[in-house]
Amino acid sequence: MTEETPWRATTRKGRMRARLDEEYLAAHREGRARVVLGRSADFVGPGVLNSTLGGAVFPAAPTGGEVLGIGDIDLPHSHTSILDVATGLATLGEHPEGDGRVRHLPTAPRPPSARARSTR
Repeated sequence: MTEETPWRATTRKGRMRARLDEEYLAAHREGRARVVLGRSADFVGPGVLNSTLGGAVFPAAPTGGEVLGIGDIDLPHSHTSILDVATGLATLGEHPEGDGRVRHLPTAPRPPSARARSTR
């Protein structure tokens, strides 16, 4: 996936996000708003509970309890540190040369699947 990869949303939520992105970028092109879109993978980090690695994983993992897997646990799935998201969004806001574009925020490359992570 790159910043030029077109949306290929298949879910209602994904199609809504794609439509909103297009509306935001159109507002930028028309001069109605200064827009830059920062994209990331699922969040992970301090205080993040509503994500695939949030409240379903971290409370049980340290104690050896059962961990709820969301989605296909054999597929690679990226995660982005919430701290990197905050830094990346602040940086995008400070640099107008990125305006009118989609930018990816720092995310670890080539993630293992959840199953592979659990067997390490």
